[in-house]
Amino acid sequence: FFFFFFFFKQKTAYEMLRSLVGSEMCIRDRYGTTVFAPLAGGLLTGKYNEGVAPENSRFDKKSRPSDNWTKLIKSHKRDETLRKLRGLGELAKRQGVTQSELALAWVIKNTDVASAVFGATKPEQVEQNVRALSLCERWTCEIEEEAEAVLKNQPKPRMDWRKWGPGVPRRDVAVQN
Repeated sequence: FFFFFFFFKQKTAYEMLRSLVGSEMCIRDRYGTTVFAPLAGGLLTGKYNEGVAPENSRFDKKSRPSDNWTKLIKSHKRDETLRKLRGLGELAKRQGVTQSELALAWVIKNTDVASAVFGATKPEQVEQNVRALSLCERWTCEIEEEAEAVLKNQPKPRMDWRKWGPGVPRRDVAVQN
């Protein structure tokens, strides 16, 4: 007898501004996904909350030939994105963490996430990544609700045909303690 084991790999960008993770396979087969870019290329670190790219930052036009800033903050979404960034900054302060730690904990807390690929260019960024785990340990439904009140991007729940009504929002299921 031969047994074949199939390992499915699903890798996707997942961060607070783009709340789409948890495919039907994740739900049905109870497996997680590997996510990358949990800080949206640095956008969720807090240093862009005023809509200005600091000098020598990733989105500084002088330091990069391409205009990455407008790719991520398009003119028609600029005000909404900045509102979300500022709101997340305030939530992070109330929790006593950095905005980076909040964003990383939000990703890690989702049980549909098996692993998250973090990047760091400085040792203190690695330390922040690790400190995000302490917020995961004390993540509550209240913190989740506050984050959702700022983000307003919970994916619409799928139809639960067994109950003939909408299912539970996937993120609500994925962050249950």
